[in-house]
Amino acid sequence: MNPIYLDIGNSSFKLASKDQENKWRILIRGPLHELGKLEDYIKHHKNLAGLIYSSVRKDVTEKIESGFQHLKVYGLHSGLIPSANLNYETPGTLGMDRFLACYGAIQNSGKSAIVIDAGTACTIDYMTKQGVFQGGVIMPGIAVLKKSMNELLPELPQATENQILKFPGKSTIECINIGLFDGFKAAIMVFIQRLRLLDQEAEIYVTGGDSSIIESMIGREFTVIEGKFLLFDGMEAFIRNLSKLKKSDHLF
Repeated sequence: MNPIYLDIGNSSFKLASKDQENKWRILIRGPLHELGKLEDYIKHHKNLAGLIYSSVRKDVTEKIESGFQHLKVYGLHSGLIPSANLNYETPGTLGMDRFLACYGAIQNSGKSAIVIDAGTACTIDYMTKQGVFQGGVIMPGIAVLKKSMNELLPELPQATENQILKFPGKSTIECINIGLFDGFKAAIMVFIQRLRLLDQEAEIYVTGGDSSIIESMIGREFTVIEGKFLLFDGMEAFIRNLSKLKKSDHLF
């Protein structure tokens, strides 16, 4: 039986596994305040081979490590990354999800990759085809920008879900939406262009909860690959290669 894989983000979690056709399927997902659903799932499936997880939240990591003692649990963190795979000055603060999403991308194509992970935070990172993580950008995600505007600019109307195609805006709500969506797009475009200066052949991937929004924003300017399971691809490949480094096929 294959292990299950857990992704713990800033505000949500996803649990996934491979089916009989070797395709990823999401077992459960939800916001972090509903983490009890994960605990219930684990308790009701006692024959699991093990749990491999990546987490950006230390508080949730502690719950995972202490709450599933009956299950073989293995956490992936930046301290496990071989130095040959990192060109990053502060590996101790590197979110493992950033590395793993890039790692998953290059496993799929064999080419270098620029990965846009659009969630609560939006990260734009670059990895060479040799698997060396080169760093990138961390910026607020769309939801964070919306929330900040709502809380800090209470006299303005709230942004809608609609991107405005005309310019300039002719109403306050149009001006707000242009500032939010076009400003977000402009930032992403600039960062992609700067990373492409380092590697013109790098493929561009989008993943995360807002990946479809990002794809619609930049899809006319760049060829974009949507990778819904990049992080899980990266986790699976990393644990496999880690087993080889440890000269053991029995991590799981």
